[in-house]
Amino acid sequence: MNTQKMRWSKAALALGAVLMASGAQAQSDVEKFYAGKNVDFLIGSAPGGGYGIYGTLLSRHIGRHLPSSPHIVARNLDGAGSLTATNLLYNKGAKDGTAFGAIFMGAVMEPLIGDKAATLFDPRKLIYIGSANRETSICIA
Repeated sequence: MNTQKMRWSKAALALGAVLMASGAQAQSDVEKFYAGKNVDFLIGSAPGGGYGIYGTLLSRHIGRHLPSSPHIVARNLDGAGSLTATNLLYNKGAKDGTAFGAIFMGAVMEPLIGDKAATLFDPRKLIYIGSANRETSICIA
């Protein structure tokens, strides 16, 4: 191997070591942040229905997948097809990762199609983690 390639290889290894060390530090900081904390989990439907059961089941297991396995405090907040829960999360929920929820997909679409009851939040500014459902939305005019 020529000298130039050797230098680049050493530089790449050094950079990789630095990045791995900083990644480990960041992971440690996140674990410290969540250690001993409660995480609020809003379920945007009534208990006992399909979505309420889905949200409750998710709340029982999601904590194991967060750093330090924080305690998840689930709460059903029924109203207006999850708009009540979405408004609460957006306007009053902690913005540090200790509040999230399971809301109907339709709640996110309402402001985009002009629903006056859904003007208290901007769906473009919500942070989406994922979905356990496979749904398709259709808008017909």
